[in-house]
Amino acid sequence: MRMWMWGLVFWMGISVAENKPVEVAFNPAFHQPGVITVRFTRESGLRLNDRQQIVRADGQPVAAKALGRLQQAQGRWHRFVSLPEARVDAMHKKARAKSGRAVVNLNRYALFLPPVDQQKDAGMLEKSMNDWLATVRGWPEVEKAWPMPIPQATPTPPDYTTLNDRNFASEYSVNFYQQYFEDAPTGMGFAQVNATGNAGRGQGMVVCDVEYGFLSSHADLPLVMELNPGVKSSDLDHGTAVLGVLGSRDNGFGTTGLVPQSLFFFAKPYNLLFGLVPLFNVAEGITLCADSLAPGNVILLEQQMPGPNAPSSPADGDQSGLVPVEWFEPTYDAIVNAVAQGMVVVEAAGNGGENLDNAVYSSGNGGHFPFNGSKDSGAILVGAASPGILAGNTAREPMGFTNHGSRVDVFAWGENVVTTGYGNLYRSEGEAYEYTLFGGTSSASPLITAAATLTQSLYKQVNGQPASAGIIRNLLKNNGLASTGPEAIGLIPDMEQVMAAVVSNSPVPTLQVSVPSGNYNLPMQVGVTVPGATSNDVVRYTLDGSEPDFETSYQFLPAQDSELTIFTSSTLKIRAWRY
Repeated sequence: MRMWMWGLVFWMGISVAENKPVEVAFNPAFHQPGVITVRFTRESGLRLNDRQQIVRADGQPVAAKALGRLQQAQGRWHRFVSLPEARVDAMHKKARAKSGRAVVNLNRYALFLPPVDQQKDAGMLEKSMNDWLATVRGWPEVEKAWPMPIPQATPTPPDYTTLNDRNFASEYSVNFYQQYFEDAPTGMGFAQVNATGNAGRGQGMVVCDVEYGFLSSHADLPLVMELNPGVKSSDLDHGTAVLGVLGSRDNGFGTTGLVPQSLFFFAKPYNLLFGLVPLFNVAEGITLCADSLAPGNVILLEQQMPGPNAPSSPADGDQSGLVPVEWFEPTYDAIVNAVAQGMVVVEAAGNGGENLDNAVYSSGNGGHFPFNGSKDSGAILVGAASPGILAGNTAREPMGFTNHGSRVDVFAWGENVVTTGYGNLYRSEGEAYEYTLFGGTSSASPLITAAATLTQSLYKQVNGQPASAGIIRNLLKNNGLASTGPEAIGLIPDMEQVMAAVVSNSPVPTLQVSVPSGNYNLPMQVGVTVPGATSNDVVRYTLDGSEPDFETSYQFLPAQDSELTIFTSSTLKIRAWRY
């Protein structure tokens, strides 16, 4: 297998006969009426500028025929994300440079608001929206179009307990506390990492949580910077619980966060159409986080969405068939952009009880299949298992609701996570002092977010620079304990093992680059040898003579590849790392 420079993609191609993928249809149970997400073709060069006008990226005028087609029937257009056009271009340029992979510029996305009568009955509205989708997909300037998903319940399990005002010890032979701090196999080993000093408590790191809302007045929560405070939400408990796991104050009462010395940002998954109307859009939250964080920091996605097996009319609280949000291709592209810029993205696998390896996840969906190995967003996908605290429960047994499959990277506790909010565990002094037993992939995801944050913090302390998202994901995936059930949900990280792996990281001193002497015509192949190469080796290289690093350099994995192909005159420098 060869590592090809991305420029090759533009002049080399293979024509393959294939069936056109089945596109996503509008379903009023799953999608927002009156909104279509559009991705313009690269060749058209079209986008929306900051004044919501259709323009070309190169500044040339849009052809009158194309402009008339796109502005027909008085439909309205709106930018896909709220960040200014120039900022999104800068993010895309940075993502391409840092990752060396093809990354979609989010300026190619736009929202089209067709003139449909939303007061029609459901059947008429569904037909009207699907007619508009067919029309938009037929425009030559449009590469793809999707109906826009509606918000879903955050991935929390049903309440299996009886609400009361005091500890559950009277009901169970268990005194609930933050057992996840303890050493494996009881907990995840966070206490050992915290004891190493400031880096082991998350100092110098920033975590950005993407979800609906949180109770800023809770007495045990840290100061949290809201990136889109103009969007209001009435769902405050879930975000309060997540932030409590991560950052509740070390103040002698309540709970203590796993990374209490980190900084915390919060982005709601909404943008405001024309500054007024909230529109659910997870990509907006991701993009706000990515624009605000430096490389190496962590974004948490506490969201899920309907997949192909979700019922059209679910019972109240039914989360069956809900899947990770990267199933929606525009959200996937936003994740790819964030990871390519150097962010570590942690994504809840969701509580749909789905096997993501099922064939249904390799068909339809406009040809977008993020779970079957054909494409990888780079996010850390998180499943949930029992901690085994209560009698009759088996430790590390996958929860019945957790999505599973080969794409799920790691898992953590999916129940009995003591944290802030809700009041299921304690509520005697009002909402500012409420605590709960949290669960679902919603509780597992902040535990893994804390693990990723501490791993990155320690990595920077040892190496002087942040690790890539891939390195953090591999460190968590490869150092832990397996589940005790048949469902594939990866390992639960053991932070003692992870910490040892980080500390033992060192550059590979015996890297050899073989370039036989002579004159060459481009392209030229460069053989690269790393003696004893393993899956834990990564090679970074530059083509301008600068010293390679984890921030700006191209990369490839020597365990999978041994040759580079160079297409331009270059001064090649290569360095390998082993972790």
